Amino acid sequence: GAQNRGELTQNSRLILDRLGRELRQARAIATALPANQIEFEDGHASTLQYGRYYTSGSDLKRQTREYYFPDAPSLLAPFNAADDFGNPPQVRIVADELVGQYLQSINFSGEDLMTIELTLYKSPVRQTSRTAVYGRNF
Repeated sequence: GAQNRGELTQNSRLILDRLGRELRQARAIATALPANQIEFEDGHASTLQYGRYYTSGSDLKRQTREYYFPDAPSLLAPFNAADDFGNPPQVRIVADELVGQYLQSINFSGEDLMTIELTLYKSPVRQTSRTAVYGRNF
């Protein structure tokens, strides 16, 4: 119990610190909130890239994504762009990495002040943590 609680506390802190840092630097949020995943324009990328945090089973994962149109695959487009026929861009997954484990749920909500709430579970311990993030650009 105590060892699992310590591990969950550490995981929660690492996840919330990383999410908070990235969302504060995001150029724009691409996901309508509230949601249990989030996509944002990466404020650190030198090209037009997006970060996406999502769950896969009990894992929290982060994708690095790029959007493009098939007729010009090397030209990056905004996620909400459309071609001359109104078609959305295609997505290219550049990276997909594991960020955290033991995730039971995660929720993103709010507008000017975003709240991130996550619940981690490792039997018999369940722990819920939350943080609030002021974004520069959302």
